Amino acid sequence: MFRANGQVVKFEGFIKVYTEGRDEKDEEELPEGQLPKLEKDEILKALNLGGMQHFTEPPPRYSDASLVKALEEYGIGRPSTYAPTISTILERGYVEKVEKKFQPTEIGLVVNDLLVENFPKIVDYEFTAKMEADLDDIAEGKLKWQPVIKEFYDPFKSNLEEKQKSVTKQVEQTNIPCPICGKPMVKKFGRFGQFLACTDFPNCKGTKPLPEDEAQQKKLQDDAGDKTCPECGQGKMMVRRGKFGYFLGCSRYPECKHIEKIEKKTGVTCPTCNEGELVEKRTRKGKTFWGCSRYPKCEYATWKYPAGGGQAGTETKKEEDKA
Repeated sequence: MFRANGQVVKFEGFIKVYTEGRDEKDEEELPEGQLPKLEKDEILKALNLGGMQHFTEPPPRYSDASLVKALEEYGIGRPSTYAPTISTILERGYVEKVEKKFQPTEIGLVVNDLLVENFPKIVDYEFTAKMEADLDDIAEGKLKWQPVIKEFYDPFKSNLEEKQKSVTKQVEQTNIPCPICGKPMVKKFGRFGQFLACTDFPNCKGTKPLPEDEAQQKKLQDDAGDKTCPECGQGKMMVRRGKFGYFLGCSRYPECKHIEKIEKKTGVTCPTCNEGELVEKRTRKGKTFWGCSRYPKCEYATWKYPAGGGQAGTETKKEEDKA
């Protein structure tokens, strides 16, 4: 069975005079996507057959708008919870934005697989939607909250206690020796991403960054140079890693808590003051923008990547200069 998808114009309306003109030889050809007038059960003649190759493509990644639409379709959340939900998965590092689309991170995939395997009911769309509806009925006085919570919490608690004993931590073996005891190290997830830890923990508490992170940290340290802490005058400014990426911190921490940002230069002069340079920054919600290095003396900022520049190294900027 062959099938043709298209449209048939039943009433031309304004397009009779609005449609762009065509050459005379094209008058007999139908516009792309438009079908000729046909009758029901009409027998058609096959004039020609042309083979076309088509590859199945995965569904597109979610954007902010399409994710909110999906939440609405599944009955998950409410308008007041959509923004906090999206902020949470971004702040916890489960996803990251690439060209305005959500891309799952490695820790996001691990967490998702762990929940689907061990708590399938909790992450089920229908369960979440039903819980939302029950909470609405509780708010309207149609249901009492105690039976609803009991129905959910009793089996959840027993399942959670069982999983705490049976589920093993997600680790990956490596051949990298521990810098303290020399035993092999494993990859683990921490607050700021993956790191290497000794297999003999807790007897040995040796840890170190992943090789690629260690190389990046060394490069940033070389770019920052041998700088003395401007606050205490004794410690050295060392590259460290936190929730929002790498930064410079005093080597005498916690005695001295002075920190400075590490910013990426673009090589583009600020168009407002013509003195500073545009550097990459982030808002408190993690969105990237570019602003003048002389902030707060110059408050120029833009969401668009400054054209004509390149990555020209790094420089430091005091933490007080909040975006």
